[in-house]
Amino acid sequence: MPDESLKTGDDMFAEINAQIRNRKPRMAICYDFDKTLSPDDMQTFTLIPSFGIDKDEFWGESNELAKSNLMDNNLAWMFELIKYSQFKGESLKREYFREIGADVKLFKGVDSWFRRTKEYASKQGVELEHYIISSGLKEIIEGSTIASEFERIYASSYYGSMVIALDACTAFSGKINVIILND
Repeated sequence: MPDESLKTGDDMFAEINAQIRNRKPRMAICYDFDKTLSPDDMQTFTLIPSFGIDKDEFWGESNELAKSNLMDNNLAWMFELIKYSQFKGESLKREYFREIGADVKLFKGVDSWFRRTKEYASKQGVELEHYIISSGLKEIIEGSTIASEFERIYASSYYGSMVIALDACTAFSGKINVIILND
């Protein structure tokens, strides 16, 4: 048996190259959630109505807040939800977001899409992974009926009295937008 320490650079390269070539190619599909997998913004199905707010009124107010304050739209709607929750005396809890995530409507066929695409990819010799990159609420997506289909969910989240918003650019650039509220 030859001594492994005597391998040449060419031998090691050939061995590593063979290992790489024998691996299944890996492919990732990244999805937004709202209006991609779901026909509307996830908040409009249960979260906004739970505060007794008309969805068009809510989006109008949050968009105006963003525009008049040169603010990111995602941070504006998250801030508006905090204001409404404080006004109503209701808490924005992760558990509640996950609970209402189950009621988010999906486009027809989405619930079986991930299984079908993975099966097809596997038949082609490809390992397929699915990811979410969304400015929607991570906890609502985690509560959705399709959450288990994703390798990872990159999305916005509340952290105590802070709003942490991750959108597609944010997730890749490593920047985090934060609003700190004075309690």
